[in-house]
Amino acid sequence: MKFGTFGLILQFGLISGGCLAGDTSLTISGNVTASPCVVDTDSANQTIDFGQRRSRDFPAVGGEGGWQHFSVLLTQCPISTRQATVLLTGVETTGTDGVALYANLGSASNVGVQVVDGITQQTLGPGSRVNIAVDNASQSATLALASRVYGTGTGPVSAGQIRAAMQLDFTYQ
Repeated sequence: MKFGTFGLILQFGLISGGCLAGDTSLTISGNVTASPCVVDTDSANQTIDFGQRRSRDFPAVGGEGGWQHFSVLLTQCPISTRQATVLLTGVETTGTDGVALYANLGSASNVGVQVVDGITQQTLGPGSRVNIAVDNASQSATLALASRVYGTGTGPVSAGQIRAAMQLDFTYQ
């Protein structure tokens, strides 16, 4: 029994002896970042339907038909988040009047899609940034938008499908 105890002490002594070394310093660093808000599931991957438009109803350059209003809702924002900045991206084209549009990727020609801020009515072409305030009480924010089909003025509007895509990238402050 004593031999077993001595052996155990000797074994620990050998292991501990291997741990004796010079001074060592460790530097520990990192960053704490805000958690993102959550895009509400009803807001993600929306399809905005313009219905049917007649090509003859388009002006040479400009919008036709009514605005289609839609919004993107952010929820579960961290209490420390005060604002979200949204970068809108997509394939760009412009009307001959200089209005920034999202290019039509469908078969209709000489049209694009104009997107505006739903509150200020400012055109938000690809590359635009919008700041939206986060409501601390509800920990949410809403990006209100509106869009319409827009004749580019590069020729007569022809019949066909209208398809455009827009991506939203959020950063939080």
